[in-house]
Amino acid sequence: EHVCQAIDRGWPCYGWELEIPEFYVVYGYEPSDPELGGGGYYFSGPGCEAGKGPKPWQTLGDTDIGILEIYSVAPCEATDDATTVRQALSFALKHASNPQDWIFEHYRAGLEGFEAWINALQQGSASDMGVRYNAGVWLECRRNAASFLAEAGSRLAGHADALFEAAYTHYTMVAKSLAQVTAIYPWDWETSDEVVLPVDERSSEAVAALQAAQDAEASGLETLDRIVQTL
Repeated sequence: EHVCQAIDRGWPCYGWELEIPEFYVVYGYEPSDPELGGGGYYFSGPGCEAGKGPKPWQTLGDTDIGILEIYSVAPCEATDDATTVRQALSFALKHASNPQDWIFEHYRAGLEGFEAWINALQQGSASDMGVRYNAGVWLECRRNAASFLAEAGSRLAGHADALFEAAYTHYTMVAKSLAQVTAIYPWDWETSDEVVLPVDERSSEAVAALQAAQDAEASGLETLDRIVQTL
């Protein structure tokens, strides 16, 4: 009902794992027949860029991962650039502080996340799939962080130029270091979370790259906090 109402209003929707474990745009739906039932989503994304569907409502979230997520995006009144950037960076800082209402039990974010990752590799308890997946996902995030900071600094020229430049440099370094991890452990669909990576030369190289990423992340978070205070 939520998706149907949103689509009828012309609002975009997106959800998790309509095909593979990734996020997809839901751009339409086929209504259910009162007598025959049926109905489902039309969607596009990884593996079906040209579109696919209808996917029956009942199968959403019915997977091994078992996560049900679907969202709509409604229009709202735009804020000024300074407010948008301040709120976005405040969100990032809060996430990095491991708030209990956001971070799952036994998981860590921010600098503690890097620490857990490094320890797992050093102790020989790191999941093969987990290392490869996280390296790819967080590399994408940190590259986008650098791009965001470059655009924010350009839009807010004269507000905190040196701080934006420093933050861009820090997150470029985080991305560069994570790219080294993805080069050591590239993503492979054949990997399994039941396979544990051995402690060897490759894991030692990955640890060194993650330690460099963690150091740059620490400097980056400190700089983001200073930007928020300045704005």
